[in-house]
Amino acid sequence: MNEEHYIVQCLESIVKQSYKDHEIVVVDGESSDRTVELAEKYADKVIVRKGSVGVARNLGAKNSRGSILAFIDADTVAHPCWLDAVDESFRKGEFIAATGPTLPLNGDRSDEIYYRIATIYVPKLLLILGTPYMGGFNCAYERNAFFRAGGFDEENIISEEAKLSFNIKRLGKVTFNDRMITFTSPRRMRRYGHIYMGVFYVLNSSMIYLRGRSLRKYPRIR
Repeated sequence: MNEEHYIVQCLESIVKQSYKDHEIVVVDGESSDRTVELAEKYADKVIVRKGSVGVARNLGAKNSRGSILAFIDADTVAHPCWLDAVDESFRKGEFIAATGPTLPLNGDRSDEIYYRIATIYVPKLLLILGTPYMGGFNCAYERNAFFRAGGFDEENIISEEAKLSFNIKRLGKVTFNDRMITFTSPRRMRRYGHIYMGVFYVLNSSMIYLRGRSLRKYPRIR
């Protein structure tokens, strides 16, 4: 919610995709700025409902028509070939879920290093270890598998993708596609610092895997 400063560049990046056979569904959590007004200029559907991020993502999935569900956040921009890479990941029918690199949008060198570690090296290592983790700002799922896995976690405020990543591996194979690139705002890093956010994410991930619950508060950026 309240993403009027980012939503346009996000949706424009989807409209300008080289892969044109897609539908855009935006779910807004009752924002109080111009987010909905701006989204309506680009999206096929705009749904307004208050709830967790998991609720919003699942609602978008339920109101879509496609056989492949691709997710991106409002403060994130897709590479022009992002949807081509998504399509490529599922074309042979070998995989039921996919993710790829997410790099900083207009970030500096320290942001670049942080995001490469967090969204490329760590996910690839986890995939090798058999515990895939697919960030909600850059992931895609075969529709039937997504719903069979229960969709995104609607209870936890943070890391709504963790349980889904864990559940989906039981149903089939997951892939990391290096061409499935998005660029996200490093605004939390700018406000709180890389060390603070790194420790926060490690603690939160540990809570998720050990107790099934996330930390109760996410560092605010609005």
